[in-house]
Amino acid sequence: MRSGAFELLGERSTLEFHLRFGFIIPTMNRLEPLNRLLRSIYAQTVLPEALIVVDGSDEPLERDLLRHPNVGLVYVREFPPSLTRQRNAGIRNIPTGLSHIGFLDDDLEFVPGSLESLRNYILGQGVELGGVSFQIIGSHVPGPFHFLLTLMGQSSYTPGKVCKSGFAVGDLGASETYNSQWLCGGATVWRREVLEQFKFDEWFKGYALWEDVDFSFRVSQHYKLAVLTDARVHHWHQGVDSPARALRVGDLEMVDRFYFVQKFPGHMSYPAAVWAGIWVAARNFRLAVLGWDQIFLYRTYANVRALIRCSFGRVERFF
Repeated sequence: MRSGAFELLGERSTLEFHLRFGFIIPTMNRLEPLNRLLRSIYAQTVLPEALIVVDGSDEPLERDLLRHPNVGLVYVREFPPSLTRQRNAGIRNIPTGLSHIGFLDDDLEFVPGSLESLRNYILGQGVELGGVSFQIIGSHVPGPFHFLLTLMGQSSYTPGKVCKSGFAVGDLGASETYNSQWLCGGATVWRREVLEQFKFDEWFKGYALWEDVDFSFRVSQHYKLAVLTDARVHHWHQGVDSPARALRVGDLEMVDRFYFVQKFPGHMSYPAAVWAGIWVAARNFRLAVLGWDQIFLYRTYANVRALIRCSFGRVERFF
């Protein structure tokens, strides 16, 4: 029997079940990073039961995907491509019998032993644990001027906190597993019951920035969430490499966060969101000037336009 396939939950749980987990991986036109991720999964000491690849590529990637004889691979085509739509499509295609489902960005790469650490942690928890996140290597560690980010409403000294401005604080270099108010959407594992109760908000169409905060913060109102610091992944981000993409990212930096903030008036503050937005635009303008970087200039322009719209209640995407 494959390791991790049928492990009984530990004594700390109030419910006995068989731990069987799989991952949903949305992708679009990125075969090489996707296969790098698959290769790192297949090299783990504990393997998932299934991988669900939800492909929005121009041409199907199915025949070029790496496979493993002990891991089932479900291939789904979803159009039009959108991260939230693809994740929801993956949820609809979860094989029967899985107790936990993860979401992975296609540009991740696992560190050896991460899935074994994940399995051991889940087995030691109770049914109140709704979701767990891998720790992303290279996260921001607070420096001597971190207090400025807290004054700007963009951070806190508490790992995993969701600020009143809508900003979500990362792990801040935490060395021990901690409870969190949100989880990074592309590096998480959820109890199946959570995905039966909650879905990703498809308002966040196409490329999105706050869809994971929106989803996980809703879940955190009912379940415990945790970031597991000894289950680690690399996240090989692709940069903003064109004016068109810079305009879009600059717009979403404001709009997606304001949309999230207005959904939770009891937890969030619209004035705090505006205050933080001013400093986001100022930061991008500073980077544009100091580096003579046209990309950040486009991003600042989109920031300002979106901030003005959102400040007057027009929370809608422009680009």
